[in-house]
Amino acid sequence: MNKKLLIFVPVRNLGEVIIETLNKIPKNFENKISMILINDNNSEKFTKEIIRKYKQNSAFKILINYFDTNIGFGGSKKNAYLYAIENNYDYVICLHGDGQYPPEKLETMYNYLSVNNYEMVQGSRVNYLSGGMPIYKIISNKFLNFIEENIFKFKFLEYHSGFRGYSCSALKKIPLENLSDSHLITAEILAMAKIRKFKVKDFPIDTIYNANSSSMRFFPALKYGINVFYVLINCFLSKYNLNFDSLYNKVD
Repeated sequence: MNKKLLIFVPVRNLGEVIIETLNKIPKNFENKISMILINDNNSEKFTKEIIRKYKQNSAFKILINYFDTNIGFGGSKKNAYLYAIENNYDYVICLHGDGQYPPEKLETMYNYLSVNNYEMVQGSRVNYLSGGMPIYKIISNKFLNFIEENIFKFKFLEYHSGFRGYSCSALKKIPLENLSDSHLITAEILAMAKIRKFKVKDFPIDTIYNANSSSMRFFPALKYGINVFYVLINCFLSKYNLNFDSLYNKVD
């Protein structure tokens, strides 16, 4: 029986870059993709027009959501994951439209989900420096990764990659509506996976940072890091039923 796979692509003011990204999806993997969902987060007209033309000329089945306001990175993710659940997809993979993560690795992720039955799979970046990641992000990522490994204990190569896939049966167990509309959703879902004992896996991918890569500036990144500690503290305390945020309540 064929499994239904949704590829979710978050977009904001990317122009031609999104087409370059989607064109890198391997031809021999195209028949595994049931649909591509593009969430355009209030981009300028140029990007909207490019996406519209791509849909007209693409062999993929494509659904585009044009949001009139910026609903946030987390808001875009929640919309996509809820859509996947409500429309009975088996798996959903988030592929950033800015080319920061490799479409060539979609099949690897899909196989871990569909063949090996992992509930959450992540492509974890390596070679930070040669991949062009800014020094301040390398330092902050290494520091946060060390702390998160001690809390989550997933043995992941990193904990801040946006290249993730999920089984929709696992996503159903997460209160998605209550998660953040910001990038913090990345850490929150890791905490949900830890609390709910998901079967998880990661694999290495090259770091790709260039002029097109979406990235938080220093102060938003600092705020993100502080908020990650809020998630980590609650996740750790949930083991003892001492968490102060009910989102992290232990699940029996």
